[in-house]
Amino acid sequence: MRRGLKALLLFSVAAVLPRTGFSPFGPAPAGAQEAPTLRLTVSQELSRQMEEAPEELSWAELPEHLSVEFTSSEALPMDRVPIRLIAVAVRDGEILGRAATTPTLATAGESLSASSIAGGDWPPAGKWFPASGWRPDGIGSPNAAVTPESETAASQITLPSNAGGVMLFAAPAADALVQRFRTLPVVVTTWPAPDPAGAEGADTDTTATGGSGGA
Repeated sequence: MRRGLKALLLFSVAAVLPRTGFSPFGPAPAGAQEAPTLRLTVSQELSRQMEEAPEELSWAELPEHLSVEFTSSEALPMDRVPIRLIAVAVRDGEILGRAATTPTLATAGESLSASSIAGGDWPPAGKWFPASGWRPDGIGSPNAAVTPESETAASQITLPSNAGGVMLFAAPAADALVQRFRTLPVVVTTWPAPDPAGAEGADTDTTATGGSGGA
């Protein structure tokens, strides 16, 4: 089945790329419009939860509150593009783990539920941040779109030294398309749970990410 999906994706990429006299993977033509963008957005319900009860966030339910939007442009006129949902765990500037879902075809101008992409491939956040230290404190994102590559995207995360974060973004499943796209990701920030033995002397959380308050 995976072999069939791979063939479908290769066919889809070939079918939607512009048929012109120059290489479709070469430099963008002069005066090109803004690069095509894959935007990951958060539902209002999740935003409200992160403000009122962040500790109740269930990682397994997170995809239900995310959607992917593919915005094309004259720089690369495409109707469909194979994408993956990517997750990168970062703490103290170091990438702790990364995961990617199987490819799904996204159509320009349509919103695609992240839950339909994630499936059983949803990133193992529990392994990156164990349950004892997993306490979502906010959702934010970089101020500008970034190249959809793990190292580039992760470099945009600015977190306090005692916090970790998982950056979620969509990226083209075809390597030849990655450099042509930009992504607007979502970052779920986590704080380590206080040590019960020294809870009285533990620092309180005073920093909020993405406009949500600490619990």
